[in-house]
Amino acid sequence: MFTIKGEVANYAEFFPPQLRSESWHLNRQQFIGVSILIVIGIFLVFFLYELYSRKLIIKIADHLKNRALEKFRNLPLEEKLKRKGETNHLATDESE
Repeated sequence: MFTIKGEVANYAEFFPPQLRSESWHLNRQQFIGVSILIVIGIFLVFFLYELYSRKLIIKIADHLKNRALEKFRNLPLEEKLKRKGETNHLATDESE
């Protein structure tokens, strides 16, 4: 693009073949606008992917902690008091 001397007739030729269309005839401003939209679209996809993956990791961690502590919730009071240190240790390990 920078080594071409003279006027470029169709800036759509600079797009990769997957994004190129036969009917596209873009001038410089249109090419820049479409390029900016593509970059913003890719950024949004990666941003939303990261956001949802972090939310999913938090949900999984909460679910695993609840499954691990579920057996201790159903114990009688005397048994809970005996295993209090074990449950505290389990809860702190899962929260880290």
